[in-house]
Amino acid sequence: MFTVKIDRTQWDARLRRIKTRRALARREVVIEAAKLVARRAYAAAPVDTGRFRKNLAEAANAAGVGPIPVSTTKRSRYAEIYLGRLVEAVSYWTMRDEQYQRENRTNQPFYRKILRKRARAELELRRVEQTNDAIVVGGLYGQKDPTVRYKHYTGTGRIYDTSTATVVEIHNTEAHATFVESRAKVMRNAISAIKAGGSGAVITRFTKKRFLKVLGERTGS
Repeated sequence: MFTVKIDRTQWDARLRRIKTRRALARREVVIEAAKLVARRAYAAAPVDTGRFRKNLAEAANAAGVGPIPVSTTKRSRYAEIYLGRLVEAVSYWTMRDEQYQRENRTNQPFYRKILRKRARAELELRRVEQTNDAIVVGGLYGQKDPTVRYKHYTGTGRIYDTSTATVVEIHNTEAHATFVESRAKVMRNAISAIKAGGSGAVITRFTKKRFLKVLGERTGS
């Protein structure tokens, strides 16, 4: 009786080298595809205040798929329309406030809601007056409560590897980015165009979880 012992050291080392080379090659291809997507999306992004486009550039640069120039923001061409919506909202809730006071109904529960609505409308009006590149959401089709997107956010991005994919995340953090993406399909169209151009094996999924854009390549594809 005898025992044979097999030394797998060399084989395992070779296998690790193969996997490492494959992962590095996959990563390089995915990053190049992501650069094409980011540039195409940036070029196609709608521009009003420029906030969406600026955030997209920041996210792409943070992910390492730039460099993309970070543009400045500007006053919306719809600024007067925005202002009109907010003035209308303030006028409406002021009218309701005065109506309840005339009718001695200030002790009713709904009057407290009117006061809150009036205060909020006046606050939103001040915000749009004090912010050069503010965006107003709502206030259409009979809505009385438009809100102002006035805070600035910085786009974020990263690259990481899983056991089967290299993933590039480009995260547009602007408060209105979901609306812009759903309407203009900036990232989705950019990804579709790159896939149609021959990178279909590289780009495998697009997820919309707070504007998350994912590129990946499956091993074996």
